[in-house]
Amino acid sequence: MNPILWFAVVFVILLILFGSVVLYFCKFAIFRTKESQKRKKEKPHKETEFERMYMPRIKSGIQWFKDKSPERKWITSHDGLRLAADYLPAEDAKGTLIVVHGYRSSNFLDFSCVFELYHSWNYNILAVHDRAHGESDGKYIGFGILDRYDVLDWVNYAVENIGGDIFLDGMSMGASTVLMTSGFELPKNVKGIIADCGFTSPWEECKHVLKRNFKLPAFPLLHICSFAVKCIAGYSLDEYSTLDALKTNKIPVLFIHGAKDSFVPTYMGKQNYEACIAEKEILIVDDAEHAESFLKETERCKQILKNFLDKYTEK
Repeated sequence: MNPILWFAVVFVILLILFGSVVLYFCKFAIFRTKESQKRKKEKPHKETEFERMYMPRIKSGIQWFKDKSPERKWITSHDGLRLAADYLPAEDAKGTLIVVHGYRSSNFLDFSCVFELYHSWNYNILAVHDRAHGESDGKYIGFGILDRYDVLDWVNYAVENIGGDIFLDGMSMGASTVLMTSGFELPKNVKGIIADCGFTSPWEECKHVLKRNFKLPAFPLLHICSFAVKCIAGYSLDEYSTLDALKTNKIPVLFIHGAKDSFVPTYMGKQNYEACIAEKEILIVDDAEHAESFLKETERCKQILKNFLDKYTEK
């Protein structure tokens, strides 16, 4: 075979293989998982220590929220998606907590252990279904970059339809989302932000996961994947970050992070804290892995959350 033709064949094969890898990682990262696919992947497994210790509390919290029959609310996003949230009003409400869940998770799961707590403190709860999650429309996960516009829309919805003080509360990707939302000029009703284990940017988080889970360097795969995400979903992984937003943020922030977090490294929480120019405080929970802080040190977290809400809720 002609050497040039041989080289061309090898090049095309390698290009196809590399393209398949890029597509795999893009689908892995941003494509919505269908509920039928999710159920198909679920297999019987040996109960983990985490499940043994905390699943009863989590399931109890989910059931408590569902038993209260929250109202389903709908808005239309800036790019035409129908977005859902579950609204549970409180008697003599002091304000409203807009809670934003994490990556491929749900509001029921991520906030199961604080729903009853927040409600007992007389706060309305508006529990958002992220785009491409739950009951909300969307094919592609926004990693906070798209979702910050959705949270802004929910804030405006709350201002117009509920009124009073508003707090943003996010877990994991939801924490990054509410922190990115702070980059907007928010209504004066927004009094504070709670950010539990948020990453600094989709780029840095994907870079970390590539190294931790796949033992792969960022270059050139992440650069090409980011370009592909831009073509597919309309945003690139490095176009915005929590650090960009927090450099201009004027709203008080409570940062929470587990010291043993290996999914969103603790240093990212500390970088978020350091970048924030508004009033701020940080809680690092020694024995907590990702999204475990409240479960590991419940009473301490309760007190810090209550102090933060009391401090910034208008009397």
